[in-house]
Amino acid sequence: IVFSGDFDAYWKDAYGVNSDEEADWKESKYSTDSLAIEQLYLDHPEIAGLIVEEKSTPFDFTEIDQIDLADPRELEAIAKDFDNIFFQHYTLPPHASHHEETDSNEFESDLFEDAGTASTIDATETSPDDLDLGPQIVWVISIENEQDDDSPDSGQSNLIIDMDGIVFSGDFDAYWKDAYGVNTDEEADWKESKYSTDLKGIENLYSDHPEISGNLFPSDDEIIDIIRHPPVVLADKAESLQDGLYLLHGEILATGDSPVSEVGFILSNSIRFETPIRSIGERLGESLTFSTTFSNLEPDTSYYYKTFATNQSGESQSSIKKFKTEASDQWQGNTIDLGAGWKSSDWFGSFLPYSNDWIYHAGLGWAYVVPDGENGIWIWTQYFNWQWTQPGTWPFLFRNEIGNWMYFVKRINGEPVFFNYEEQSYQVTPPPSP
Repeated sequence: IVFSGDFDAYWKDAYGVNSDEEADWKESKYSTDSLAIEQLYLDHPEIAGLIVEEKSTPFDFTEIDQIDLADPRELEAIAKDFDNIFFQHYTLPPHASHHEETDSNEFESDLFEDAGTASTIDATETSPDDLDLGPQIVWVISIENEQDDDSPDSGQSNLIIDMDGIVFSGDFDAYWKDAYGVNTDEEADWKESKYSTDLKGIENLYSDHPEISGNLFPSDDEIIDIIRHPPVVLADKAESLQDGLYLLHGEILATGDSPVSEVGFILSNSIRFETPIRSIGERLGESLTFSTTFSNLEPDTSYYYKTFATNQSGESQSSIKKFKTEASDQWQGNTIDLGAGWKSSDWFGSFLPYSNDWIYHAGLGWAYVVPDGENGIWIWTQYFNWQWTQPGTWPFLFRNEIGNWMYFVKRINGEPVFFNYEEQSYQVTPPPSP
């Protein structure tokens, strides 16, 4: 819906926001040309309704420590400088079973004849792929400080501790989004419980959630298993190589606790990936970086790409990045270097090219050259404006302004001479300049 008026007044009356004083109010500036608008939609796809969630910084899965969660004293030590501990958990969808006809009650009664003595499952004897384990629960411990809008930020990052006791530094919302694809604000199956960091709070935490120390007895409704989740991948830079090749780079940020079996790239000339090209990436050994090359791309065209990675839990994809292919210079044909920057074309003659698409042609003089996207070129000169030619047609030129042909005869006394077929006469032009 389009309105006319001052944006400061709009924000004030629509949302009660003073745009000059509110720190959380921000704006980004773009020009009104097509490239800028394309970048606007790429930076903010929510404009087109492609996403509804806010963009967030990817979580840093660098391990900063590891503790033994079976010992509450280690958790107490690492949480001592923080205000609260949150136990956060989420119920994953049921694991696909290869034995769907097996009676689950019969299986569970055989495996746990005495629930009072069973405490763990031997993952080496029973594979999760062989069993229908039903809903599975993943959890983390988030150690946080109280946030007070009236007090300055202390600069201390929150801590995340996963089920193996590995400690990360960062925001729990970003962790859940990048590790499990969970939006903590919208997912009903995601829950958290709050505890203090003193001894009493930690005692209550372990009492309410014995699975932290590995003392959970499997029940009829759920079995805690080794949880695997999809990898986390990043789309990195795109490089232009020779002969129209483009090298794309990607990186695995987190393996998802199971081996990554395949990595690659998805490429399209549409931001909606309506006609995607999928290519497997090359990865050296256990390296976290990978790459692939693309060829035969359209010149002077914007392409969008993202990476993908696959492990036992499935495939995940990165955010979208963009690059633009170089303009085609195939019109030059087979050229040889004459020295001092001059080239000789097998069909167009000798010319001196410049980086801004201007050339100085031995016959035409100064001319601005634009490829037509196929095998010909449009040439602009000061006297005749736009003309078109191609291999096999030159030295005939089609003059766009009059819709007729001219024939370049030769250069006489420094001036190009043409035969004008419309006027059936020869024309001598003054030397033009760019």
